[in-house]
Amino acid sequence: MSKTRFTVLLALSLSFLLSFSALGAETQKESIPEKSIFTENNADMQVYRTDFDDLYQVNVNNGAKTEIFYEKSTNGSIYALMVNGSFVPYPSLLMAENTLYISADKLSWLIGNEADSETFERNTYTFEKNGNSIQVNSYSRSAVINGVETEIEAFSSPLYNYDGNDENIYVPLRHIIEALGGTVEYVQDFEKTYGDGLIGSYDTAVNIAIIEMPPYNDEVYTIEEGLEILMDSSKETYEYVKSYLTETGRSFGDVDPDYDPTDIKYIGNMGRYYIYHLNNFEGLPLMINKYTGEIFSGKPGLPFVNISKGFPNIGWLYQ
Repeated sequence: MSKTRFTVLLALSLSFLLSFSALGAETQKESIPEKSIFTENNADMQVYRTDFDDLYQVNVNNGAKTEIFYEKSTNGSIYALMVNGSFVPYPSLLMAENTLYISADKLSWLIGNEADSETFERNTYTFEKNGNSIQVNSYSRSAVINGVETEIEAFSSPLYNYDGNDENIYVPLRHIIEALGGTVEYVQDFEKTYGDGLIGSYDTAVNIAIIEMPPYNDEVYTIEEGLEILMDSSKETYEYVKSYLTETGRSFGDVDPDYDPTDIKYIGNMGRYYIYHLNNFEGLPLMINKYTGEIFSGKPGLPFVNISKGFPNIGWLYQ
């Protein structure tokens, strides 16, 4: 082979390799998902079984798209996170000694951290919100809350910096939120607490941490006003069910039991949502957003936890 021919072939080979590498880099870049979208007041979440032991698919529809991710059951539980009325995709919560931990970067994004720097500087991380502040250090059990140093047992270094990566430390959820003027609730086993208790006994418990951050909306619907909203939707749904039965040559009876669409009772609160039950349909909890008056509810279907906007499609149960 002549020297000139060898040089040409080598140049062509190098050109091909560089083009292939560039194509690979572009493909990899395009495969990286965009940052999740988060909007308030959208309690939309479905949890499905998978073919793998203790692994569950979670869908969260938070406005523009549905985020699909997976959670591994630990000790018979998975953890969901709700912030200002919306479920959070990819919450990645960790539990240790009855304390929930969350990525500091994730929490900063969710609450709109107002600190000048949202990244580590000299092993410290600062959160600021609505005039409150808390500064934590990855090597200390103390936190500086509004300028006052406070020792907190939850800031145990092996848990606090569990993955050894200072750029993504995990912080105790409740201590950070309460220091910033927010509140944290915890619902253990949503289906058992607010459903009929049957579904949760066959699947993993879905535990929900609920964060509410100020400022809060002044125009609040009362429990009674929420009940009136649900009554109207329940009556409309009842008429639809009757019409459907008539169209299919059926009527209410032993096979298709009748029910009272006004037999709804309030059973408690979950963050900014009032929770109600319609008699004989306790497995489909009804939720009213006390700030917007919107209805969310449990729905029949494949997911064993199935919460989305609107009144339950009870007609589906009569098909």
